Amino acid sequence: MMLLQRVTRTQRRPRTSTSRPRTSQRSRRCATTTAEQTTEQTWKIKYLYDGACPVCRALKKTLEERKGSEQIAFVDISSPRYDPAENAGVTFDDAMATIHVVEREGNAITTGLDALQKLFDVVGLGWAFKLAQIPPFGAIAALLYKLVSKNRNALGSSGEALGSLLAVGRASLELRGEKATCAEDEECRDVSAMDDIAPSSEEGPSKSAEVEITRSTSEDGDMQQGNGAPEQQLGSRPEVLAAYTQSSGVLRGAIVDTRTGEIRGSVEEVAMDDEGRECLDLNVYANGIRTLVQETKWPGDIAIALPGLLGRGEAMREAPGAPPVDLGARTTFRELESTESASPLVQRRERAETEEWLRRAVGRDVVVLTSAEAHAYGHAEEAYERSMERLCQPEREASSEQENRGEIDDVSVSSSIRTEKRIRSPLCVTVTATTEAIHVAIFRDGVTMRTADLRGASLGFWNLPVWSSSPRPSKDTPAEDDAWKRWAERVQHYLERIDTILLEQGFLVDEYMIAGSATETFKLWAKHIPKSALSAPLLEGPSPRYEGLRGTGIGGGFQYRYRDDVALVRSAIGEALGEAPQLVPIDELRGLFDRFCDEGESDMGLEEFVRLVRALGVRMPDDEIRELVSDVDSMCLDRVTFDEFQQWWLTVIGQAAEVLHTEDAFDQVLREESTGKRVVILMVGFTTCKPCKKFLPFFEKWAADNERVARCVRVYANENGSTVHLARDRLKIRSTPTFFIFKDGDRIVHTHTGISEEKFVDGVDEALGLVPEGSYAEKWQAPTSTIG
Repeated sequence: MMLLQRVTRTQRRPRTSTSRPRTSQRSRRCATTTAEQTTEQTWKIKYLYDGACPVCRALKKTLEERKGSEQIAFVDISSPRYDPAENAGVTFDDAMATIHVVEREGNAITTGLDALQKLFDVVGLGWAFKLAQIPPFGAIAALLYKLVSKNRNALGSSGEALGSLLAVGRASLELRGEKATCAEDEECRDVSAMDDIAPSSEEGPSKSAEVEITRSTSEDGDMQQGNGAPEQQLGSRPEVLAAYTQSSGVLRGAIVDTRTGEIRGSVEEVAMDDEGRECLDLNVYANGIRTLVQETKWPGDIAIALPGLLGRGEAMREAPGAPPVDLGARTTFRELESTESASPLVQRRERAETEEWLRRAVGRDVVVLTSAEAHAYGHAEEAYERSMERLCQPEREASSEQENRGEIDDVSVSSSIRTEKRIRSPLCVTVTATTEAIHVAIFRDGVTMRTADLRGASLGFWNLPVWSSSPRPSKDTPAEDDAWKRWAERVQHYLERIDTILLEQGFLVDEYMIAGSATETFKLWAKHIPKSALSAPLLEGPSPRYEGLRGTGIGGGFQYRYRDDVALVRSAIGEALGEAPQLVPIDELRGLFDRFCDEGESDMGLEEFVRLVRALGVRMPDDEIRELVSDVDSMCLDRVTFDEFQQWWLTVIGQAAEVLHTEDAFDQVLREESTGKRVVILMVGFTTCKPCKKFLPFFEKWAADNERVARCVRVYANENGSTVHLARDRLKIRSTPTFFIFKDGDRIVHTHTGISEEKFVDGVDEALGLVPEGSYAEKWQAPTSTIG
């Protein structure tokens, strides 16, 4: 908050009131340029130093303050501009291993102790080595060197005595074989976390024929985007690592084709140590996913079907290697509870929190499904086609009679059928049931309908004492045993409650599909449930073997594709209104909404909503359009109110300091902010970077307090192949956290490393024009005779 106040005060102050005139800044830059030119003419040896490391900067400053330093050219290996070809072929990794000095004549390379001796000889500190060899004095000097060097820049030029003492300490470290590198509490220098992940192709994102972004003239002239943006397409994910929890407590995983559900390669199984817990422990599942990743050597995205239980509390806070997730005051496990016992809004929030927690814990992008959803996705298209066939058959017969009488043509028949599909939209309900729990997934028009409220069905009371004598019988139980009837009564009781709730909410149910392990004995118990008990037939689902795994892959792939394309809708709305999505005023959003409502109406039909999306220039596949409609129409009334539209908008525009999981997503952020009204601040870290976690609370608070002037986003460089390509190959990071500030799209105006809050604020202030240009360099990178 204090920084925000500072920003506000500075913006009010006239530009001419600054105490540092522009002329003095130009003079300083000219002086620096002259010094660099002088160095290029006089240097005899190059010192390859790590400019991101305070210890290395301390040695550099010690050398610069001595006579003879003009013979040394200081080359910063942490700079993205560092080129091994210009420095005798010394790579960044080689230079990080030990001190390197390159001689001007012959490009001779000296390393380690000999390199340090050369540097000290040039500036008249050769005596430091002799003094460092005296054990007591050398040890004390080494300790002081470690303590003082971290704050050497803040100390400034502290005199020849301190510089000499630091020289002795540095020599002592080298003689003792100790590695003097950056302190772990400031930044992480180990970038090897990216080496085990294959980067995405440098040719850029793959093309998908299913998503098309255009800015050509539409049927709604007022939505035309003029010249607009070029066509943009996001790549789909042809395969994911799918993980499904078996009722036996085994996590089964395999690479799955997201279109066909075909399993590629072998199926791996991991035993889950989850016995005796009151509810799902995500630590257990995170460990299971990591094992599957190692076994399959999978570098990409993950979809997991959880048992449908809500695991909360400390287990979600303390995943090894995962930054903390803010769960408010909820710090303990709650009692075992069915997912369906929460409101749709709470379910959506908790699913998002679980996905974010798992992403951080396993270092991969993760989509979470319930076990019932996984099975439903496995046969969703077939169920949708069956539903539409049954639904449209009466209309086809009636239309055929009219056509025979010459009262209707083929075009109007097709239109009538499409209208009927949209209005009636019956539901397909998939049910999984074990002795421990019952779970439900509702699909409408072939896509998940997560807005149905099933709290009244009391599915969380599946394990009431009254049912203790009604467990699910084993497969070898005789068919005539009354256990099958008792189990059928238990299932029927809750199916009837679900049926009643859906009918009361005005839905038509087309079929109830039993899925999962309950299908193995379906014929033995389902015959005890009267057909008249439910408003729709009770059907036996496909064989459970690998069906949940296949459905997890299909459903996960669809959710990834849908999420990417919703981001395109978000971007298109912002572009249409001339603002970054997070900055769109509510009244302008309302104006866009009203433009597509019928005259005199305050809400719109689903057809008008689809027309709004298409008028923005976004072309989405039919299944994604249906999912989008289901998400927005939270009241399930086949009408969209502005309140529903606004609620949906707030869930898709992203939060302050949001995590991005692909290079495509990052490029989209740059496009959204290309108007220049805000800068984009990117924080690049690793999932295992302790300094990153330490700095994160400050970064998130700063982002929330200053969202009007900056959009802050984060990337974990070692998350997947796409983030590796962005961080290592495109941005060329050398340590984490590394910060980049972008203006007007993809123009980088500032970069720095480390977790100094003061350094971060100074860099942002200069990028925002709140302090004179060059202020950051003057404070943090004092002009020196440096090249490279």
